[in-house]
Amino acid sequence: MVGQVAGAAVVLALAVWLVGNLVQAPSQFGNVLIIGVTNGAIYGLLALGYSLIYGILQLFNFPQGDIFTVGAMTGISLITLLLGANVGGGPLAIVGVLVLVLVVACVVSSVLNLAIEHLVYRPMRRRAATRIQPMIASFGCVYVLQNVIQVIWGPDFLSVPQIFPTGTIVDIGGVVLRWNDLLVVAIAGPVLLALSWFIQKSKKGKALRAVAQDGEAAATLGIDPGRLISMAYVIGGLLVGTGVLLYLSQFGTIRYDSGFLLGLFAFTAAILGGMGNLTGAVVGGLTIGLVQAANEGLSWMTPGSSWSPAIIFGLLVIILTLRPQGLLGQRAASGNWTSSPAAAGRSPRRRGGRRHLLARLRQRHPATSRSRRIARLRPRTVAVVALALLVFYPLYLGDLPTSVPLINSFPSLPTMCVMAVFALMAVGLNIVVGYAGLLDLGYVAFYAVGAYVMAWLASAQFSGADVHLLSLGTVANGAGIHLSPWLVLIVAGVVSAAIGVLIGFPTLRMRGDYLAIVTFGFGEIIPVFILNGGSITNGSFGISGIDSPGLGPLSGPLGTTETFRGALDSAQWFYWGALALLLIGMVASLNLRASRTGRAWIAVREDEDAAAAVGVPLMRVKTYAYACGACIGGVAGAYYATYKGTAFPSDFSFSISFLILTMVVLGGAGSVAGVAVAGGLLAWLDQEGLAGIGKWFTSTSGVDLDVTKYQLGFFGLLLILILLFRPQGLIPERRHALEEQEREMQATPGDGRLAGAEVG
Repeated sequence: MVGQVAGAAVVLALAVWLVGNLVQAPSQFGNVLIIGVTNGAIYGLLALGYSLIYGILQLFNFPQGDIFTVGAMTGISLITLLLGANVGGGPLAIVGVLVLVLVVACVVSSVLNLAIEHLVYRPMRRRAATRIQPMIASFGCVYVLQNVIQVIWGPDFLSVPQIFPTGTIVDIGGVVLRWNDLLVVAIAGPVLLALSWFIQKSKKGKALRAVAQDGEAAATLGIDPGRLISMAYVIGGLLVGTGVLLYLSQFGTIRYDSGFLLGLFAFTAAILGGMGNLTGAVVGGLTIGLVQAANEGLSWMTPGSSWSPAIIFGLLVIILTLRPQGLLGQRAASGNWTSSPAAAGRSPRRRGGRRHLLARLRQRHPATSRSRRIARLRPRTVAVVALALLVFYPLYLGDLPTSVPLINSFPSLPTMCVMAVFALMAVGLNIVVGYAGLLDLGYVAFYAVGAYVMAWLASAQFSGADVHLLSLGTVANGAGIHLSPWLVLIVAGVVSAAIGVLIGFPTLRMRGDYLAIVTFGFGEIIPVFILNGGSITNGSFGISGIDSPGLGPLSGPLGTTETFRGALDSAQWFYWGALALLLIGMVASLNLRASRTGRAWIAVREDEDAAAAVGVPLMRVKTYAYACGACIGGVAGAYYATYKGTAFPSDFSFSISFLILTMVVLGGAGSVAGVAVAGGLLAWLDQEGLAGIGKWFTSTSGVDLDVTKYQLGFFGLLLILILLFRPQGLIPERRHALEEQEREMQATPGDGRLAGAEVG
């Protein structure tokens, strides 16, 4: 009842706002409608590709937006090559070039789609990967494609020569319809009708629908799922190629990362209409186009273009929370990526499969009591030695060689501090992903919350206030709020955990990929709020002058100044502080895993339905996991802010969430030690390692190679390779490794899919 009242209130407020804009500026309102319809048609074409592939495979094909960018830049290059920058040739030549661009964009998009399907997704299906693994791999493909685009076309905007007709067809009271607007409708309309006919009436379309509705039954009738899956990717590529031509006619410029946001808007449109429902994809595309155009084009009580991503992703979160199946879709099933074991070409999973697997492994590797004692001692010995090396690292760093093959030099103390902070964030995300099996794609949001809590409570940001509590050194009498940074770390953790609960409570009823998308939406919304926070967050200028932690009364006996930043050896004190927080986070994480709650998390990860059947309170357990992970992320963000002395919105992009997720996958989901090691390793590569490798390569080969330009692509490729060849990670948790081995032993090659979607 409350939800219905709230929904009615929102609809009423929206209606008042639209009518108010119509009355105040009718011509502006009409032009916004035209823009919304044309943009919505482009979103609808891309959303159709998402829905079609999801309907067959229950997979969100996120690289589609970057495939769009490749097609657009290929088209621009082709137009420039054939017609020149100043556009030579008559109307017939221009039409011919446009047709050629359409064909080439469709071919390029289809080939890339097929390549990703055959090289990444299909091998995962054949080994019966978990449902979230291909989704994680898809983000790796995104960054690989973006790096490829940068290598070929560069990081700047690319503009198409003006060959599209832009003259006015009709002007009624200031409402203008142009030729390029008509072109969008003239092309998008027939394409949508043709696709609808193909799906509903053609033999291949009926086969696609049969596979989407019941892959096992379709296979028994002689339908080849693999061939139809490839056809779905080809059709998705054709839709992307068509969208490329329409996009270039409307906007004319594109950059290497433009397709990512465009693809996310189209993805939101597919969710809004109902994933797997083609009519819903078109309705969703038009809705998103109109929402964006109204926000950016109307003038009365309008947030403005800077709020568009937050509004659209907020709509995504609301739809997934209240109606996950979308406006026109049907509720999809949740579970493994493949359908029934028979559909995937596998034998049914036996009761006690893990017990049988353990018995087989013990038969292969018999262990004496002595070897078991040695196996227990080795990790402890390694941990003690590693801890000693890390604690005393600042004391012997100066004696280490400064010219090391391949890596060039050992990490500096500032880099070691960053490594410890990112390892701490990876340990926090590991609680959510590794323990509870919940994919969080917006973890950077808690990192941002922690950083800004530190910025608000330990700086002069609120200069009108005069609050001091255990503040140290130069800020003892300064304006603003100056709490001890050590105290603020606790506050940041509590605030982040509370926000994690607020975000998680209404959304954790969902499972698998839908939950991941909601977390992604929140991860994108919070940075937008920070960027547009005005005097509260200082907008794009960020907050500077954040106080430094210190030792206060202990500063004299320990031989340092009152604050870390004021010490001559400040880098080592910041490093030791970050290392101490990392150790606390690791110990807390290990204790949580051994607790009753930790065992409940693992039960949920392994089989959510079985866990619920034996009395595990799913919502409470998931919320605990989300809150604990958020708490650690907030502490890491707060410490990083006090270390840098600043907090900027640009520090909290999705690439940070992607990097931390890569750390968890690389180290081994569920393995605290593995995740911490992988976190430090990837943070070192990000800060110094790749640059050092590039310098070493340049000095030895004579080829000037700036490896840092390709670091996100490198991380994306690394993530894909790990998921393909060692999904349990480099240092896997024993239980998780056994799950992966059992899954691979039971899997045989097949093109399974998850039942429950609808294409039509």
